[in-house]
Amino acid sequence: MKKTIALVGRPNVGKSLLFNRLVRRNLSLVHDRPGVTRDRLVADCLWQGHPLTLVDTGGIGLEDTSGFSEAIQQEAELAIAMADLIFWVVDGRAGLTPLDQEIAEILRREEKPVFLVVNKMDDPKQNFYENDFLSLGFSPMIAISAAHGRGISELMAKALHTFPENEDNEKKVLLIFVMRSKLLSSDVPTLVNHH
Repeated sequence: MKKTIALVGRPNVGKSLLFNRLVRRNLSLVHDRPGVTRDRLVADCLWQGHPLTLVDTGGIGLEDTSGFSEAIQQEAELAIAMADLIFWVVDGRAGLTPLDQEIAEILRREEKPVFLVVNKMDDPKQNFYENDFLSLGFSPMIAISAAHGRGISELMAKALHTFPENEDNEKKVLLIFVMRSKLLSSDVPTLVNHH
């Protein structure tokens, strides 16, 4: 069964860049100006043979005088509701902000796995506000660079590990178990080998 991953976070943390890298197409607008992504954007992708649905969202908490901020918030909430896993994307260079802390409160109420994805870690030697982000209590916390592809394989390996094995396989195992139990029950005549 196809699983859904929602990318959420405050404006301008690189959600759309990560979305484009994962779907391997430039579907979502990428710009340095906050608020470019306003609607939910949904795309299917295949990652190492696993079919996934990815959902990009506008920035939560965008201060917008054009009246879009409430609609963006609602779209993000819908994405969270439909997701099996949430990638909460934050900016590792900027550090923890009051808006990040507000988003943490929203995500704590969700009974879904949340990965804290620390983006913009373009240089492996780059320092970031690890302890600040760790204090939020979300695990795992994975440092990535959506721009350069750094940490993406680790992120997706952990994401796939979060999902149960293929549910069709689980159903097949259950069916085999039930059939075997019936064959061994007293309702089935005992087969005797006469030699």
